[in-house]
Amino acid sequence: MSQPILKLLEKTLDYTTVKQRLISKNIANISTKDYQREDIKFNDFLNVDNNGGLKTTESKHIKTGEVSLPGQADFEITKDNNGEDQNISGNNNVNIDTEMADMAQNSILFRLAARRMNFYFNQLQTVIKGGR
Repeated sequence: MSQPILKLLEKTLDYTTVKQRLISKNIANISTKDYQREDIKFNDFLNVDNNGGLKTTESKHIKTGEVSLPGQADFEITKDNNGEDQNISGNNNVNIDTEMADMAQNSILFRLAARRMNFYFNQLQTVIKGGR
């Protein structure tokens, strides 16, 4: 596994940790009047340019269909101003079903990244021990 993949896994773990906190905050405020649901975006995950194509990091990279890994993927926390998805009480736009689905998806992504990172370090440990 290359260093960019390891960095991507690290960023993914960071992202899922922040996402979990936001989901918990949304659920905790489900009855708070006028609370606006918060979400997080993993900016530049696919490094899409202004023309809708994928950005490349080297001139030798293929321009179409090539996914370049993010160098500095920033997280952007946003407020959901969409009032269409109101909860049962009508106090705000936090929907428990949406939050629980997001939590399940986030959990799967976290476990995937953690397992992949664990596999990498186990392989590294095996190499250090000389294959034993």
